[in-house]
Amino acid sequence: MDNVSFAIKRGECLGLVGESGCGKTTLSKILMRAITADTGSATYQDGDSTLDLFNLDKKAMMALRRKMQLIFQDPFSSLSPRMTVFDIVREPLIIHGRGDSGSQREMVQELMRLVGLDPRFLSRYPHSFSGGQRQRISIARALALQPEFLLCDEPVSALDVSIQAQVLNLLKDLKRDLGLTYLFISHNLAVIDYIADRVAVMHRGRLVELASREQLFNRPAHPYTQSLLHAVPHPDLTRPLDFARIAATGGNDPQQWPEAFRPSANDSTEWLSLGDGHQVRASANAILDESRDFGMNWAAEYGETLKRAGFEQGKSSPCLFYNKFQEVTIMVHGDDFVAIGKPKYLKVTEDALRNKHNIKTEMLGSEAGDKKEVKILNKIIRLTDEGLELEADPRH
Repeated sequence: MDNVSFAIKRGECLGLVGESGCGKTTLSKILMRAITADTGSATYQDGDSTLDLFNLDKKAMMALRRKMQLIFQDPFSSLSPRMTVFDIVREPLIIHGRGDSGSQREMVQELMRLVGLDPRFLSRYPHSFSGGQRQRISIARALALQPEFLLCDEPVSALDVSIQAQVLNLLKDLKRDLGLTYLFISHNLAVIDYIADRVAVMHRGRLVELASREQLFNRPAHPYTQSLLHAVPHPDLTRPLDFARIAATGGNDPQQWPEAFRPSANDSTEWLSLGDGHQVRASANAILDESRDFGMNWAAEYGETLKRAGFEQGKSSPCLFYNKFQEVTIMVHGDDFVAIGKPKYLKVTEDALRNKHNIKTEMLGSEAGDKKEVKILNKIIRLTDEGLELEADPRH
């Protein structure tokens, strides 16, 4: 960890994303005091008092762990094969002296129902359950002490997609019903997009970008964030991963990043604000271009590749820019979004634009509707380093 600073608001889910080995799990262990940090501080707002996690004695830390719990990554190795489910879920209650045996049994049964498992299974051993059911047992154990804050260390990475959805929906329901706060760690951007309120991007032990989910996925500013988004596979065989595009942003090699984002020997990078809580780590003298026409903020480097696609229509100046998968799919007219389409195609409302570039279209929606939309049939529109490109779609 190196100069990692962030805050999590009560009741929110902060997603921590980054490639394997970047330090996500290490950060969670530091917060739980399983690993001791060399320097720095971590504070927990406990009602009217502020607790310094790194300076708490053993007794105070024991009390705090009732409010902070961890859901482990592997639902197979994190459950003892020699203990029944009842003993596993009950164990935190015994360690912290919560209730007598009768009340503990009632609590365990209620926890099983809370996570969607039948209390009749309490006498079974972990090997009797599927991966998703085991992770539900892990969640029940983490909730046994009625915590306020859960550290979720890639809790669905070992599960198949359908079971991932079940566990994620359970965590969202628990957050809503119990008022929980999450630090949700994952390398899966689709999972983060689904569950997180804000997202922090980590690279080699440092945070490089911090933003709301919408800001980060629609307007990524840091080249490492962009490379992570480029690497998201599409469920379409006609759209293979573009490794050249991933490499073009520098990937995970800081020396290949644009100079404004490249860390130097004297560590000249710092947090720069892009507005509305969106922060990116860049050089202190980096130029930030506040693109008021878009109603958004962009780092200066975008000016080199995202050129405004203006057409001579008097005051009309339609603009195109990238979405989270770096496809040109949105048109902006002044301060308004006038068109949003699927990758490689646009729904546009500008007749002059269609006529000028000989674009064949298909009307979408009702003719009587307030907003007529058209689908582009014969062209692919892209933005490159040279500006706007239109090419024929070979399928038409």
